[in-house]
Amino acid sequence: VAKSNDATLSNISVNGVAIANFSASTLVYDVKLPMGTTAIPAIAAAATHVKTSFVITLPTALPGAATIKVTAEDGTTKTYTINLTVSTTSIVESYANLVQLFAYRNMVTVECMPELISGNITIFDISGKEIARHAIKSTQEQITLETTGIIVVKISDSNNKIVKVSKLNIN
Repeated sequence: VAKSNDATLSNISVNGVAIANFSASTLVYDVKLPMGTTAIPAIAAAATHVKTSFVITLPTALPGAATIKVTAEDGTTKTYTINLTVSTTSIVESYANLVQLFAYRNMVTVECMPELISGNITIFDISGKEIARHAIKSTQEQITLETTGIIVVKISDSNNKIVKVSKLNIN
């Protein structure tokens, strides 16, 4: 029986999160860690073939590259590289780009990420007076207003950190 030459992995994870769009034939990945990360993340992998072995080498600092040298049963090798960088954008800032606001007649619709559930939508009139407050319970919330004109909508997460502030015209 010929020895296996399969030196591939079936998955790689960084801090318990599987690398998105992983493919056994893609050998280089770029992973952005959350802003403020200083600890070297845990890297885990799984071999495609039962008789394949691998060695994970972590970087000594961030940014840096982790490598996974995979050795097939017959000695064939492949090396996967995970380039680790630290985001300069906070999670709150990245959520801001994923929140959409729509105004139609007297209704404001907010579409957001599931991570913002338990946060709040606060609406102010042009003078700064709070006219509505609504808990975010789903990824799409609708708020009916009894006003027209310019309003300011503030979206905050469950820790009350402001994620987005937008001006809308209700007509």
